[in-house]
Amino acid sequence: MYLMGSDEYECDICGFREKWDAHDDHRGDMWECERCGKHFCTNCFKKACGEEDFRKMLSETDNVLCPECWKNQPQKKEFSINIRETLETQVAVEAESEEAALREVERRWKNGEYILDADNFQGVDFWAAGHPPVKHIDAREKIDWFELFLSRMRDYSDGEVWGNGDELMCKTEAIADAMCDLLFQFYATQGEEVVFHTGYYDPVEDARSGEEDRCTGWWYVDCD
Repeated sequence: MYLMGSDEYECDICGFREKWDAHDDHRGDMWECERCGKHFCTNCFKKACGEEDFRKMLSETDNVLCPECWKNQPQKKEFSINIRETLETQVAVEAESEEAALREVERRWKNGEYILDADNFQGVDFWAAGHPPVKHIDAREKIDWFELFLSRMRDYSDGEVWGNGDELMCKTEAIADAMCDLLFQFYATQGEEVVFHTGYYDPVEDARSGEEDRCTGWWYVDCD
């Protein structure tokens, strides 16, 4: 919980209070759960889950979670997934026959005269190791860029831009406007026109309504 009057955060487990960038030799640092928004101190997490889990959470995962959310998260397994991209281009070559033309193009390709890149992308396949391809993305398919951005963004308030699952959260209004412009251009390349909205989670208003959370103080971007 954030205490605006003292500019401190209160651990929702033990009640310990501390400024965000401060450090206590016994309680450690203050953290915010990226799943439920609760605040907790290092000591409470270690007491509930252990030193090893605390180290693992910080060094081996992308999320900071409170003890309760950490314990309730589904157990993950490691899977081997194959990715195969398809690149294609067309070249013109003079030859005495089609077979000779194929050999000549193959020779030139091996010599590095033809180099295919992202501009030649035609599609991609994904499949689990040991199984045939089951998912194919064609380059001609339209992409939901907003959802793609949300799925690739970190889900915690660190850095300039992050995602809360429904909105892109931006540190400043200028960054929010820039994200709108960028997304608009991506959709335009597909012949689509999408309307984006920006707004601000005002700390004063959130405090007055009792709705302070990890989005407070951030600009948001969403779309229809």
